[in-house]
Amino acid sequence: MFFKDWGNGKPIVFISSWAISSRMWEYQMVELYNEGLRCIAYDRKGNGRSDGPGKGYDYDTLAVMISML
Repeated sequence: MFFKDWGNGKPIVFISSWAISSRMWEYQMVELYNEGLRCIAYDRKGNGRSDGPGKGYDYDTLAVMISML
């Protein structure tokens, strides 16, 4: 699963809607990163730069994956 993880401060996770990639958050991420926050954005399975799912394509599985970042 592709993700961007910028910064070291308090984390903000950017979640895109269906069929939208993490690129939609780039402008917001730059500004918040410059404010000292940690910015995390990911491409859902089968969208953007993430591979298509084989199994486990649900929010419970994705939430566990994000929590491990």
